[in-house]
Amino acid sequence: MYLSDILLICGALTMKQFSIKGLETLLSEDVYYKGIIKQDNKDLFLDKCNWLISKILKVQLQYEKGLNELVNIHSGTLKQYLGSRYYKSVTSSLSAIKIISVNETYSSGRFSYSYSISYFSDKEDIILVPVKTKRFRNKLINQSSENLKAISENYLLKKIINNTAKLYLINNRKNYLYDFNDDLKWDKNQPADEYIIVWYEDNVQLRLNKYDAYFDAFRELNKSIEAIDVCSLPVYFNPSINKLGRVYHLAASVPRLIR
Repeated sequence: MYLSDILLICGALTMKQFSIKGLETLLSEDVYYKGIIKQDNKDLFLDKCNWLISKILKVQLQYEKGLNELVNIHSGTLKQYLGSRYYKSVTSSLSAIKIISVNETYSSGRFSYSYSISYFSDKEDIILVPVKTKRFRNKLINQSSENLKAISENYLLKKIINNTAKLYLINNRKNYLYDFNDDLKWDKNQPADEYIIVWYEDNVQLRLNKYDAYFDAFRELNKSIEAIDVCSLPVYFNPSINKLGRVYHLAASVPRLIR
């Protein structure tokens, strides 16, 4: 299938990634980012930063890790998406402005560097943003196409991904907020459907932040019409089948409260 055909199929979704609110402003203080002259190259660097943030979050989702928990990302994967010459610039810049934490402990052939999100100032830090550059968008679309092709070779995985594309999430954030009733205090003078949070502990707010971000990403499913749309979601990861026959896939990894 040609790239032009893939672009038409992916038209139902705007290619999006996770980001941190105000990331461009934070990067403006980074030495490497300030040294990039052309705006298109700055936008490409920002796309790559958002890819790494998204990658950390989706691996945390896949393995049911918390926002501050480290997850391993192989250097080969970083080089594939961020470039062999530039991936260290992305990790170094995000680390320098304290967006991510990097654990450089590794064991050759066993586990790689590990990463986590480390920057939070309020409940709306994690946001969804469109991919800014055509170059990076095409890279992501090509990868989505390759992922779908690999999945389609397995009947079970193909059926799962096709059915996932048909899921529809109700636009109702408050449903999963009920689970936080013991941790949050609500303003009794506000209408019940507004759910104004007037007090929270940091760990509770981080949980809310996580569910809000995932909820917005999963809600992109409402726009999906093809299996490739699922592969283009910011929370997508390749499904797998373990030795016991258990399938690990996106729909099964939707956080319980959102389900």
